[in-house]
Amino acid sequence: MSLKSTIFKLLLLILLVSQGTNASVLNKLKYYTEDYPPYNYLDDQIIKGVAVDLLVESSRLLGSSIEPNDIKLIPWPRAYHIARTVPNSVLLSTARTPARENLFKWVGPIGATRVVILAKKNSNIKINNIQDLAQYPIGVVKDDIAEHLMLQAGVSSAMMEYANTSKPLSRMLAFDRFKLWAYEERAARIAIEQSGMNNSAFEVVFVLKKLSLYYAFHLATDDQIIALFQNTLDKLKETSPDSTPSYYDSVLHQYGIFE
Repeated sequence: MSLKSTIFKLLLLILLVSQGTNASVLNKLKYYTEDYPPYNYLDDQIIKGVAVDLLVESSRLLGSSIEPNDIKLIPWPRAYHIARTVPNSVLLSTARTPARENLFKWVGPIGATRVVILAKKNSNIKINNIQDLAQYPIGVVKDDIAEHLMLQAGVSSAMMEYANTSKPLSRMLAFDRFKLWAYEERAARIAIEQSGMNNSAFEVVFVLKKLSLYYAFHLATDDQIIALFQNTLDKLKETSPDSTPSYYDSVLHQYGIFE
């Protein structure tokens, strides 16, 4: 164990003792996620992804033992509802916006995200501003950030086609059930590929927003736990003096993200 790692663990121990917080409390939290690659997704019956790896490593540094199989993968609308209403719930990964700011307590960022509007290339649809979206039926995941952004911009929910996950939406777009699909760009591209379709047949016609993804904790979560998670995640992002990539950067690269 390096001197730096030893010092970090000692400081965490001091923080735990001084704040009267036991690391085992972290195991009492319930973790929920959706199929949202590359941040969190199911692969060969194992939950993987950037947010998953960072959570597991953070818990290890804190002397806890959170493992991927402790995370429950369920449709986003249900996971989002649980994180808002059930104490000791944690949701990953969640776009942090002003409208959501006071709905959760936050740890992050996990990574950057770009929420976009996709269309089939042969549709020749051109979107110059968000108001242009009002004339087209649009596929969305219920309670997803893309839906929230469009509602805030005045797009009617009557123009939206809903699903609980991304893969059905990718197929519905391909078969012209609607003309546009609003979703996170990386996750959308992966869903298209996993549905057996060619990504070159689809294009981004509008960027809704660039945001950051976070862990979203139920509002009743102890602030000391939030501070511990945040401090640990910050440590995972630190580059060593010899310029060795941080654990965080290594995880991003492992999943093909180069920021």
